[in-house]
Amino acid sequence: MARQNKTQFAILGLLSIRSRSGYDIKQACDHALRHFWSESYGSIYPILKRLLESGFAIRDVEPQEGKPDRHVYHITDAGRRALADWLGEPIDTPTIRNEMLLKLFLGPRGDSAALLANISRYRAEHELKMREYDELEAEIDELYAETEFYPYWKLSLDYGRRMCRTYIDWCLHAEQTLTAEAAE
Repeated sequence: MARQNKTQFAILGLLSIRSRSGYDIKQACDHALRHFWSESYGSIYPILKRLLESGFAIRDVEPQEGKPDRHVYHITDAGRRALADWLGEPIDTPTIRNEMLLKLFLGPRGDSAALLANISRYRAEHELKMREYDELEAEIDELYAETEFYPYWKLSLDYGRRMCRTYIDWCLHAEQTLTAEAAE
């Protein structure tokens, strides 16, 4: 199967929830999707142009006083069908690029104290992310409990939490293992 640009489906998905400007799409990516999907303005606007050209989205221009016009995009029926088709396709197995694991793999070629410090920072980043998940859960529970998205968003959050817990547990194990190795 030909390689697809998944950004178009992320944007179509966001537009299926509600109409948005390019700025709104970026804000949704930075807030709601950031734990598992990111997009830059440099990828959003060319995709919006393609969605318009393909008939998957339409655009309204809203004049604003003292500011540039606001371009608001809406998903079309054709866009909804394309999104539904994509949602039914098998997923691609993600390619993992993890700098922490690369540095660990090459650990004997570097400074063991620096590697331990990196593992400790990696653990701290995931502990912080766990706290962010707590805040996100409170927001989802408060604002979206009565929506059709609620169980899906809670499952996405659960996935993130479980992955973070695994990373934290692994870091603790790695710190213990490497500390014991250095003591020998």
